[in-house]
Amino acid sequence: MTRVTADIHPGGKNTPGAHAAYRSMMTSAHITPMRLLHAEWIGLFSLRFNGITFLIGGMLALVFVLLACLDWASDGAKPPFTDAATQGFPFAQYAVVIVSVALFSREHASGSLRTQFTAAPRRVSILMAKAIALFVTTFILGFVVAAFSLVVSALMYTQGGRNVDLDAPQIISLLAGLGILLGLTSVLSLGIT
Repeated sequence: MTRVTADIHPGGKNTPGAHAAYRSMMTSAHITPMRLLHAEWIGLFSLRFNGITFLIGGMLALVFVLLACLDWASDGAKPPFTDAATQGFPFAQYAVVIVSVALFSREHASGSLRTQFTAAPRRVSILMAKAIALFVTTFILGFVVAAFSLVVSALMYTQGGRNVDLDAPQIISLLAGLGILLGLTSVLSLGIT
């Protein structure tokens, strides 16, 4: 134990005021919803597995958008380019489900859930922090993947000589809708776990 922790920790040296300093330090460390959310952000991004899984899901979604555009171009079919942009989205959903389930099951397997419940005994607050962290992360992921998918499908359609209607409200609603879809998928997966 270092000198600083020995002075404040009750199990260390019994210096005058050590217990009072330890007590004041512990009472100032209240568990707030923002601290729980911050802890969940750290837990979500501390594993490389989560980032790699998100990246693979996003890349697979873009690959299948490209394949759908090429397939429809060879068939002569003319669906809207927004339909092509959503063809690879199930792969992004698979990645989100894997990360959501792994987030909660990892804590059961490692025993860190016990520590969380010691710090914050109310299960609802921990689940809400997990749900908010997952929803925000996967909403951003869905928005970005949908934006890249729209760009890829619009480029493929314009190279094929097709007219691309870039109606702003439709595009924004599609981007937000796919982000919300991925966010709700992650929260549902977390709830099922």
